[in-house]
Amino acid sequence: MKIIPPLSINDARFVSSTVAEPAAGETAWTSAGTYAVGDVRVRTQTHRKYQCLVGHTGITTAPEA
Repeated sequence: MKIIPPLSINDARFVSSTVAEPAAGETAWTSAGTYAVGDVRVRTQTHRKYQCLVGHTGITTAPEA
């Protein structure tokens, strides 16, 4: 039996993909966007989805901050 240890995938190892980001039906996060509670946006820099918890307009702070 061979045991293969897991590799963490990060931007340095992930160099190409045929999957579009954001995918069909998803919307990219923008710093000057207007978001209502419950809106979900994809941040392509982090490859993560974020859901708005407090409605706001034009906040430039990244959602992961």
